[in-house]
Amino acid sequence: MLTAIEYKSKLNELLMLKNKVVLDPDPTKTGLALFNQKIADLEDCRERVASLMLEATWNKAEYEQRYDEEKAKFDALVDAELLKDEIVAMKSDKLRSAKVNQVLATELTSIREVEARLKFSEAYYKNVETIQSILKSKNDSLFKQIDQVKAMMGLDPALRDELKSNYIKVVNKNV
Repeated sequence: MLTAIEYKSKLNELLMLKNKVVLDPDPTKTGLALFNQKIADLEDCRERVASLMLEATWNKAEYEQRYDEEKAKFDALVDAELLKDEIVAMKSDKLRSAKVNQVLATELTSIREVEARLKFSEAYYKNVETIQSILKSKNDSLFKQIDQVKAMMGLDPALRDELKSNYIKVVNKNV
C-alpha cells in the first residue's frame, strides 16, 4: 500500500506527464516531422500512466479489503459489547452507542484511519484516471492535427495559404 510520500511523488509525476506533450496551435507550420516525436512522447506518457493506473487500482482494492476486514471485526466487537448487561441496562440507544464507542475507542480510531486511507486511495485513483483521460484527449487531438496537415499538404499552395490566413483571422476575432 502506498505511503503519503509515495502518493505525493506519484501525483507530481502525473502532473509532469500531463504537461509533457503540448500540441501546436498551428500544426501546418511545424509539418509532419515534429509529429513523430510528439507521438512517441505521448505514447511514453500513456504507458506510464497506464502502469500508475494498475498500481492505483491494486492499491485501492487493498484498502477496500482492509477496510472491509476492519469493519467486520469492529461490527462483531460492537455486537458483543451490546450484549453485555451493563450496556443493555442503559436507557437509550444513544447512551449504549456512546458507551460502546468509549469501550472500543482504539478499534474505532483504527477503522477511521483505514477509512481515511481508503478515501485517499480513491482520490489518487481518480487523479490517475483524469490524467489518463487528458492524455487520451491529447492523443485524439494530435491525430486530428495529423489529418489536418495531410489535407493541407494535398492542397494547391495558394489555396492553402488563403485558408490559413482566413483561419488566423477567424481565430483572432474569437480571441
